[in-house]
Amino acid sequence: MPISLFKQFRRLWIAGLLLVFLVTLPVMAQKQKSKKPKIAPPENVTLTTKDFVSLHCVYYPGNQGKKTVPVILVHGWEGPRGEGSSRDCQELALRLQKDGHAVMVPDLRGHGSSTIRRLPNGQDKVIERDQLRPQDFREMQLDVEAVKKFLIKKNNEGELNIELLCVIGFDMGAVVGINWVNYDWSVPPLPTLKQGQDVKAFVLVSPPQAHRGVPINRAFENEDVRGNLSAMIIYGRQAGRTAAAGKRIYNSLKRSHRSLPADPEEAARVKDLYLFDLNTSLQGSKLLASRSLRVADLISEFVKVRLVDRADQYPWRDRSVP
Repeated sequence: MPISLFKQFRRLWIAGLLLVFLVTLPVMAQKQKSKKPKIAPPENVTLTTKDFVSLHCVYYPGNQGKKTVPVILVHGWEGPRGEGSSRDCQELALRLQKDGHAVMVPDLRGHGSSTIRRLPNGQDKVIERDQLRPQDFREMQLDVEAVKKFLIKKNNEGELNIELLCVIGFDMGAVVGINWVNYDWSVPPLPTLKQGQDVKAFVLVSPPQAHRGVPINRAFENEDVRGNLSAMIIYGRQAGRTAAAGKRIYNSLKRSHRSLPADPEEAARVKDLYLFDLNTSLQGSKLLASRSLRVADLISEFVKVRLVDRADQYPWRDRSVP
């Protein structure tokens, strides 16, 4: 083969390889982009509360490592299937997990599979849901505290960032959840260990003024809870007393949150209090069952805007006991 012809053939061969590379590059980039960390399946977890209740929970692991937002879902007194339990929050939990978050959903004492309490004499006592007293509802804060201890462990293992904690409660669970948020923000830090003040956002769905003798408004006496945390209130405007309670709670919070600037973009950036009074008589976790209401979408966007997009303000830290 003449030298000039050989050079021409080589140039064509190189140009062909370059063309193939350029054609396949977008496909390779798309495949690389589509590779996301796998989502682990939900797992059943049994915890023991401070007062020895055997607490059944479902844990939905996140997949963003130390940037993972942890979410605690607190079910209500009743759900679409009857008595309230962690099952009522399953679809929302899966949705939030798909967003990359780590979600923990307990059966509160007396509900679902959390019905056994170990007595000091070593015997087990069955907790009857319909026999729960006001003191039992107050002690449900111990259930949420046990969940947080579990999440602290996951934080120290690098699976999530407890500093981005979000609590979402439904009717009764809104009372339990926000009272625990108040507790979390009332625990003083130790010189060598941060113990609380981890909740940065909460969502109250159909919050009542009180549940079985346990009020909700005392939590809002805490200035941090009332005005310094991102908050969302959701209720069905046709739900009578529940709608009225939700509106009162929102107005109480509004007085302590910042006024929004006139510029729409700046207002959207700093807004930290949201109200959705939906045109329905549904309330609590039953709101999740209506796809047209898009409650899961509202919550998902709230978590993104107020936690995921602000994660740099709350860097991960090891919370192991020194």
